[in-house]
Amino acid sequence: MNHPISGRWQNERGAALISVVLVLALTTIIGISATSISTIEQQIATNDKINKTMEYHTDAGLVATAKIINRAYETKALPGAGEIGMTVLGTDADIYAQLMNHVPYDAGINDFEYNLDQTNVTVDAHRWRTFPAVGGPSAEFITGSRGKSSGGTGATYAFRLVATGKGGGNSSARISVNYMKLDEANAGGI
Repeated sequence: MNHPISGRWQNERGAALISVVLVLALTTIIGISATSISTIEQQIATNDKINKTMEYHTDAGLVATAKIINRAYETKALPGAGEIGMTVLGTDADIYAQLMNHVPYDAGINDFEYNLDQTNVTVDAHRWRTFPAVGGPSAEFITGSRGKSSGGTGATYAFRLVATGKGGGNSSARISVNYMKLDEANAGGI
């Protein structure tokens, strides 16, 4: 018996094969796209980690420089390079004279260099202002030295610290802060 429908389907014998091949091609394209997206996401995460590490190392250079300034005021000299893992760019006497404001500021010339985990951090320190003594809580707040106000003697010195870090993957960071130092042997604050 000859049915009219079965005659039509006889011309469609490879339709199932073509459908399967099309679904397989579409699945392959989706898989390749997913792989590319995950590779790009991994590269983004790696770059983000490198940039954050660079920022942290640059910030560490600022903190180390603030400690150098404190030590310079307490001991009337720069600490030895081996003590804090830094290199003085210039002579100790020149850098000390600049920190004490005995010589003019050498604009744009870095004063200190640190190497932290394959990151090179340079810092330029500039004592840009001297504030008259202000005793009490306001001086403690400004300098971040709670419980150690100057009691109205001495002065507060303001430093501009600019750190530039360069590391792997062409990453770099530049951070600038103001650092306040009381004239006495009190801690300063960033």
